[in-house]
Amino acid sequence: MEAAQQAQDTSKKAGAGEVKKQKKPEQQISLKPKYDPFFAKAAEIVGAGYAKIAEDSVNTVEKRILELLDHRALPEEGWDEITIQVLLQKIALMDSNNYQGNTGVGEREGRIFSPLVREKHFGLGHGIGRSGDVNALQPKAIGSSLIVKLTKSLFLNALTKHMGYPSIKQALVLPFATGMSLTITLLTLASLHTPKSTDMYVILPRIDQKTCLKSIYTANLKPIIIQPVLEGDELRTDVEMIQKTIVEQQGKVVCVMSTTSCFAPRAYESVVDIAALCKKYDVPHVINNAYGLQCTRIASDISTAIQKGRVDALISSTDKNFMVPVGGSIIYSPAKLGGLVEQINQFYPGRASMGPIMDLFVTFMQMGSGTLRELLKQRKENYEYLRAQLVNALEPFGERVLATQKNNKISIACTLTRLNEVVFKPNGIEPTFFGSYLFSRRVSGVRVVASTDKKAKINDQIFSNYGSHSEAYPHLPYFTAAASIGQTRQEIDLFIIKLKEAFTHFYKSNGGKELLQEKLVVSVLEQECTEESKAQ
Repeated sequence: MEAAQQAQDTSKKAGAGEVKKQKKPEQQISLKPKYDPFFAKAAEIVGAGYAKIAEDSVNTVEKRILELLDHRALPEEGWDEITIQVLLQKIALMDSNNYQGNTGVGEREGRIFSPLVREKHFGLGHGIGRSGDVNALQPKAIGSSLIVKLTKSLFLNALTKHMGYPSIKQALVLPFATGMSLTITLLTLASLHTPKSTDMYVILPRIDQKTCLKSIYTANLKPIIIQPVLEGDELRTDVEMIQKTIVEQQGKVVCVMSTTSCFAPRAYESVVDIAALCKKYDVPHVINNAYGLQCTRIASDISTAIQKGRVDALISSTDKNFMVPVGGSIIYSPAKLGGLVEQINQFYPGRASMGPIMDLFVTFMQMGSGTLRELLKQRKENYEYLRAQLVNALEPFGERVLATQKNNKISIACTLTRLNEVVFKPNGIEPTFFGSYLFSRRVSGVRVVASTDKKAKINDQIFSNYGSHSEAYPHLPYFTAAASIGQTRQEIDLFIIKLKEAFTHFYKSNGGKELLQEKLVVSVLEQECTEESKAQ
């Protein structure tokens, strides 16, 4: 029995050994492409190895495109131009005017006469929306519709994840500038306002920018201008007067329109306080945030306003915030479905151009979230750098930088008081010529505001010293300069050099004897000589 058992065990071991020896043959790794028929055929011509390498490269591009469609968020690293072009060509093929063999017999078939125009727009000629809804899908333009949807998603991702607006839920990207977006917002609010009245008002804290006023008049509404209050050098929001006006005009106020980004010495609007008032009195609140997206301080104020009060809609420019050509703006809101943005979308008549939306989409893809965050950081640093350089440059000329840095982190205002008294007034020169002089030396963006006896009339509103945001600002004349997104240190340095040259030119050429005696101009010249010798 024992011998039989041993024989059986031996037999089992032998069998196990045989099984061990019977290994499956190793699978051969094929270099021949397996998935894409194009590369399978290409392999027959150029060889499987080379075709496989090329397929891997193309698949990398395809993977990035699929990730975009899947996540609908800004890529961390911006895409290269070829990848963007591949995506746009794919999308263009989704529009009916680019279908192979398509026959169009409608009144609008996306035909583009000029090859240059066609190339510029990648053959996307149908625009966006339908006759009754600017955000609706177009059966003839599925590719264009896809870009619109993706651009909206990319904007919301940029805003909520990288720019400090976590409460924003809805957005509408439109192909016209900020003023028209303000107008359609006001038109929509007026259509929703009850009870209807022959006198319907928009409360507007004074902002000397004609677009704001004209948007109100174009919407057939009437502005009630709230003059600012002076705090130090700053012009601040008169919150008490806004509250008083809301109470006095109860039932007739369509909205309060506040303004964030603006020229110094005007400060950002006190949006938190205004939002609290609008919530208390059930009045809509629209924020003109034209170029405020690039400023983290404004983002913080608006986020607090949304949390503590009422904010119905915000409007921002695409060109000022994202460095694209002029022509686009975005209306966005913390409300989810059914909010003001959706009502504006339904109120908008007809279709719209694809151009500005395409510009923003391509820019988002090429910029990426990493570069966007870096640009925002650089802008913030450039503001402090520009301000410090202006302080140093102006002191020898007896001018100063106005103290508006607490509540305006984009625009900087600087006095021209002494230059005006010593040179401009005695020689009958308008202070605004200072800005013209700089512009002729290729310095753009400097804005000079001077006191004037002339009244400015915009429709039925009459203003004194229009441009200064105040009837009698005490530090006129002044000039402004701004630190905006995309600006470089080299631009700032060159501006400071040309600014010094301008002051020196005016003092030396006419009326400069007094300052030469005080050694103000001499000290500047000595400083420049020292800087040149150090550079050498």
